Amino acid sequence: MLQLLRFFFLLPTLLVQVQAITWRGADFSSLANLEASGRTYRDSSGGAVTPFETILHNHGANLARIRIWTSTSNSQYSLNYGLALAKRAKAAGMSLLIDLHYSDTWADPGHQSIPSSWPTDLNGLNTQIFTYTRDLVNAFSNQGTPIQFIQIGNEINDGLLWPTGRISTKGFSPASQLLHSAANGVRAASGGSSVKIMVHIANGWDSSGVNWFWNGIFLQGQFATTDFDLFGFSFYPFYNSAATYSALQSTLTGIANKFGKDIMVVETDWPATGSCPGVTLSQNNIPISTTGQTTWVNGIKNVLAAVPGGHGIGIVYWEPGWIGNAGLGSSCSDNLLVDGSGVSRAIDQLAALQNELESAFPSNVAGHYAASQGSTAVWGTNPRKFDLSINRLPPEILSAVFLLSTPISLPTNPSDSWDKRNHTLFKKRPQDLFFPILLGSVCGHWREVALSTPSLWTYFEYPPHLWERKADCRNLLLQYLQNSKQRPIHLNLTFPAKVEENVLWHPRVDGALNSSASRIRSLSLLDPPPCWLPQLRKTPSLIDLCIEWKKEWGPSPGQAPNPHVSQALAPLSL
Repeated sequence: MLQLLRFFFLLPTLLVQVQAITWRGADFSSLANLEASGRTYRDSSGGAVTPFETILHNHGANLARIRIWTSTSNSQYSLNYGLALAKRAKAAGMSLLIDLHYSDTWADPGHQSIPSSWPTDLNGLNTQIFTYTRDLVNAFSNQGTPIQFIQIGNEINDGLLWPTGRISTKGFSPASQLLHSAANGVRAASGGSSVKIMVHIANGWDSSGVNWFWNGIFLQGQFATTDFDLFGFSFYPFYNSAATYSALQSTLTGIANKFGKDIMVVETDWPATGSCPGVTLSQNNIPISTTGQTTWVNGIKNVLAAVPGGHGIGIVYWEPGWIGNAGLGSSCSDNLLVDGSGVSRAIDQLAALQNELESAFPSNVAGHYAASQGSTAVWGTNPRKFDLSINRLPPEILSAVFLLSTPISLPTNPSDSWDKRNHTLFKKRPQDLFFPILLGSVCGHWREVALSTPSLWTYFEYPPHLWERKADCRNLLLQYLQNSKQRPIHLNLTFPAKVEENVLWHPRVDGALNSSASRIRSLSLLDPPPCWLPQLRKTPSLIDLCIEWKKEWGPSPGQAPNPHVSQALAPLSL
């Protein structure tokens, strides 16, 4: 549970800032229709009824994705329905990503029907899609809710406006012309030059299908690379077992290297409860649980953060609050971030976490730390809005205040070694181990400043009381490594009583440190097995090493080290 540190949906907190992730969103297009049927939402059990968009924003969401169909019925996501929902999203503090389906109903890889009132010939459709798109962008602008991003089509792997624009039967040219006309419609609108145009296709993990589309859609005098600004992809774990992080990473890396444009994952889900009959989840090491939801989303953020050139900029969870349709089109029982009564699922996890922390830390610390863990799911801690005078300081000044307030002296010069006196003092104060997380629990502004201050995240020590939680420790450490950017890092690792075979860095964080080994400046180890010590060869910047043994392989007081220890240390030249 300790890995629940930042990502607003699950409504436990994922206090995680991945390098290039600017946009954290939710598609809650069904919200107004759900409210019309009597659905309500709460951020905690017994709490006040709160607009769902407010709950999402309070937990760090800054982007609302809203689908628009060509229907004139509000129950079918009409333009008027989308305009009203956009006003709510903007009032809650979110920017807009408008998802145009160009259909009276769902548009996806298997359905792209021409609207019933539109022409069916290519010339007529080119005029219609231009006019419709231009007028729609104007409508949002005229009501004071300008669009930040717009999708010209939804999951258009095989084109749009079928059968006229279907690629598999008509070739690429009709679809290319239609996209060009839609893009021109955006640009012709008032303020359209500032709207970012996205092309969205499904199965972002499928490099073959993605490359097929992008290698064919650009044609002379038709759709061009200058017609759009960024790529959108869907990435679900339950439609194909090949939809792995590594496959997604391969696709996005290739696209970024080839086109140099920004990328978002604009649709994703993970099951919270129940089962997924007949389905093998693509990352089957992740549990079906709210913790699993956070792990899944966090993995996608890690993929986006690794996209070359910082082009991985955002992620959107699809329909986190659609009560009554919890499977969200999949065979899984429930992919929502709220329970059936509309309460954030983080609350139960928060209570359980606080009980565990109270057994490890002083009660006052447990309460503050638990507050930093829960109540939001994917984007942040509970960013309450306090009118604090300190928040009037420029962010760089507030960052300096945070650094001066840390319970230890953090080395600021890359050549500095660890201050042993402060280090020893710090080890006696477990309540301060997660100081940057505590800062982030105060309010949204503090959270953002803490996440943009890498030096706050350069010391990591996991409480011995909680070492049995292997996956949580690994994920938490990953967040510290990411948030510390390229700063030198300082680690304090305690090995458990039983060490597993074939471990690398540590049985609780195996693999997490490989990419950051060169940044390890100070390292304190308790009871490392001799067989592990050769890993120290991977730390060329290490200048401060402390090893303490209490087990049988360590030296007794006044005696020489165990021969196995001496043999392991001999080639290290420490």
